[in-house]
Amino acid sequence: MDSRRELSSVVAPLLKREGFRKTGLTWRLLTTETILVVNLQKSQWSDRFYLNCGVYFRELGAETSPVESRCHMRLRSEQLPGAPLELSQALSFDDYPRMPDRAERLQALLAQFAIPWLRECSTKAGASRQLETHRDTLLRTTREAAEFLRAPS
Repeated sequence: MDSRRELSSVVAPLLKREGFRKTGLTWRLLTTETILVVNLQKSQWSDRFYLNCGVYFRELGAETSPVESRCHMRLRSEQLPGAPLELSQALSFDDYPRMPDRAERLQALLAQFAIPWLRECSTKAGASRQLETHRDTLLRTTREAAEFLRAPS
């Protein structure tokens, strides 16, 4: 099995249990206020992957299946608050080709760090807290979303 299929088969069951629907290497979950997006991206230079997480605010746009790059808040899994280096290592088949228990560790790490962050950001109030708490991280937020999240509800 190639690394792309291997990672997809690891990530898919966890996201499916959480209610996400898959299209290619992208999973989306429609909530009342947002569309949560998870995308597996393969490096063009190596056998390393990135797990991109995005939040698309439905009040700010009309897209129904946004790609991760069109989301209003975005980050890579290694930028998730508290995420250990092991998360990046589990996504690298170059540096760690024979990582024991890769599937189990990756699922556990995603359940511990990615899913809670996405769930927190699924509401305007939760996303506002994340933006305020982690403003000094590499969290990418559009200007429009930052203004929206700072405006009183």
